[in-house]
Amino acid sequence: MKRFQFGDWQVDAQACVLWREDEGTQVQVEPRALDVLVALCLNAGKILSAEDLLHLCWDGVAVGENQAQKAVAQLRRALGDSVNAPRYIENLRKRGYRTIAPVIFAPHRESDTLAETWARESPYVGLAPFGAGHASVFFGRDAAVVRLRDVLASQLPGGRVFVLILGASGSGKTSLVQAGLLPALTRAGATPHIMDATVLDLGAIGAMPLLTALGSALLDLDGDGEPLFAGRSAEQLGQSLVEDGQGANDGVALAEGRFVLFVDRLEALFSSAFASGLQRQQFLAALDRLARGGRVMVIAACRNDFYPDVVGEPLLMEAKAAGGHFDLMPPSRAEIGQMIRLPAEIAGLSFGGDADGRERLDDLLCEAAAHSPDALPLLQYTLQQLYLLRSPTRELTLAAYRDLGGIEGAIGRRAETTLEGLSSGAQAALPRIFSLIVALSAIDDAVRGVLARWSDLRSDDERALVQALVDERLFVSRVSGGEAVFGVAHEALLRQWPRAVSWIAEHRQALRVRSQLEGLARQWAAEGRRPDRLLRRGKPLEEARDLLSGGIVPVGPDVNSLVTASARHVKR
Repeated sequence: MKRFQFGDWQVDAQACVLWREDEGTQVQVEPRALDVLVALCLNAGKILSAEDLLHLCWDGVAVGENQAQKAVAQLRRALGDSVNAPRYIENLRKRGYRTIAPVIFAPHRESDTLAETWARESPYVGLAPFGAGHASVFFGRDAAVVRLRDVLASQLPGGRVFVLILGASGSGKTSLVQAGLLPALTRAGATPHIMDATVLDLGAIGAMPLLTALGSALLDLDGDGEPLFAGRSAEQLGQSLVEDGQGANDGVALAEGRFVLFVDRLEALFSSAFASGLQRQQFLAALDRLARGGRVMVIAACRNDFYPDVVGEPLLMEAKAAGGHFDLMPPSRAEIGQMIRLPAEIAGLSFGGDADGRERLDDLLCEAAAHSPDALPLLQYTLQQLYLLRSPTRELTLAAYRDLGGIEGAIGRRAETTLEGLSSGAQAALPRIFSLIVALSAIDDAVRGVLARWSDLRSDDERALVQALVDERLFVSRVSGGEAVFGVAHEALLRQWPRAVSWIAEHRQALRVRSQLEGLARQWAAEGRRPDRLLRRGKPLEEARDLLSGGIVPVGPDVNSLVTASARHVKR
């Protein structure tokens, strides 16, 4: 959020300038006072105390409350406002300050280069998260970025900088950090200022040991052209954080500045093979040491339905006690409107409507997204499809939106259209592909997507089906742990594609049994394959044998070994 309108004034937050277009009046404002104005406008109509403003605008630096009062006084002079008859900023005695003039956030093209970039590319990201390259078209989360930055800064005085972001699946946690927070922290003059950031996606590391994956991510950090952690392999660096904690203090000879490690999809710690204990405990201990080391600030994102598991980890709850938990709420209607309209304005796109002007596409999108539990991924996917179907005049049309089936129908309809364009053999391969990429959480019985190996595909038809879904960005394909893997681009596909919903409903019991067996097999292997951990005679063993003989959902070698050993034990 670089420019906006406040009452009859235009505000350029980057240049610290206020101006009136009708009068040609322009006023320069000190940067700190401008930060105060931005904080008030991002919380338009809300009362912010002097203490609130100090936290938001002075980033925890110890200054007197009169600094906030001086900043507001300077703003009043610049705006031509009055304490006794305010038109812009109201002072509520012993409570604080609030804006009373309307605030309108609207983008302005910052340069010809920016306009040219988005004239050639889509400003919408589909099912992928926003990254740093989309920071200039990432809208609707300005207030959340400011609050998150404030939470991060509040950790600095305590010496342990660890922030945990909690939000629902599809709420935009990854985008908030990658396209909102990190670009803001790398800009000149930002406080805290970071020199570099690295991302560790726990949902994409496959079978790689957690500490090795952590070390690999840290090796990407760079300051002043020099690696922050040098002279060690990924495995050595990760292990050193557990054994002696020395890795956390590496890099102290570099120029002053901080770094960020962003751990995405932290919930994988509780829903995968790492749930058995030792790796998870070592990994969290390593993050704790990094957070205390003084150079690397740790930010992690976790689905809030895994909060019961978070509560069971003291190192994660320590962040809560220090005010380091950040709850990301679904966007408001106004924020959804910004996500839809502002990127379109930058990219020179327009929204169409019906012939009599009663319906406008952008209004329909706002209304539909506000009622969708998967609002952000489905909205972005629909907008991306509308962009691909834009008219020669760069209009996103109402007719295309209806053909797509609206937000709810767009992703399922696209998947269905993709499937229908394939051979009958490829279409027949879909149930087996579902069996590879769909899992049921052993914790809460929720459906989730998992990554499968390309090498697990048995035929050309299966490979053709997966490749087609990857090409349509409904699936993703990447290298994880040295192997090529694939999976759904977002779990919304499993909830919105009727074929997927139907298959899951039909085979939910088989998925549930497999999930339970995977947990038991991990425990059995971790405890030395003790006989007392084998499946008992009766329903547990019979369900397991039925699962293996039915062949509906494949199981791994550990589960096979457990069931075989259990059957032999019962026979003996």
